[in-house]
Amino acid sequence: QELWASDMFGFAPEADAWWAESEGPEPRVGAAGIGENTWAHGTIAYGTNEVGHRPHHSTPHDWLGSGGHRRLRSVPEVEVAVAPAVPLAVQWPASLEPDLLACGPGPVAALTTGGFGALVPGHVAGGKAAGSGVDLSLKGLLELGMARGVTWINASLHVVTGSGALATCPGVGPAGGAVHCSPWTSVPKLPLASTTSSGPHAVLLERPAG
Repeated sequence: QELWASDMFGFAPEADAWWAESEGPEPRVGAAGIGENTWAHGTIAYGTNEVGHRPHHSTPHDWLGSGGHRRLRSVPEVEVAVAPAVPLAVQWPASLEPDLLACGPGPVAALTTGGFGALVPGHVAGGKAAGSGVDLSLKGLLELGMARGVTWINASLHVVTGSGALATCPGVGPAGGAVHCSPWTSVPKLPLASTTSSGPHAVLLERPAG
């Protein structure tokens, strides 16, 4: 809710009721002897009964001259334009039904839980042009379990497997192809709730310093 100077200084239409007095000079509507509050109507008519009062103002209300600059401002709201979801013009390899998606520093990898998938070039993934995804195959995952989550770190794909082990798949290039994956032995297995669950899992991987 916006707050105006009127809320602080009493320039509200309801102020006439607050200022009505049971005794004093006429008129008693509004501040005694001053008159009805006409600020909300865009005119200034205060003090019409006072000696030396200038003629009634018929011009529009002066926002700055009347303290409008004291309006209580909040943090301006930033309008965020939400772009609609538009299908990409990409041709997938035949019979590919990906389960996982990993956005890299340019390309996007779409993979099944078995490690097969496609690599979509960055300009296609960004919607700048139509194109085809190139075949991508992650070898060595079946020994660790089906893929449950995948993420990029530099030029390597890191996979959370069904056994809880993390696998690293380095050397993913724009041409795709077969990439060998090996267990990430420097980290322990993740305590997954169930190795039979087919739902995706997530893990936070921090890039090593340097």
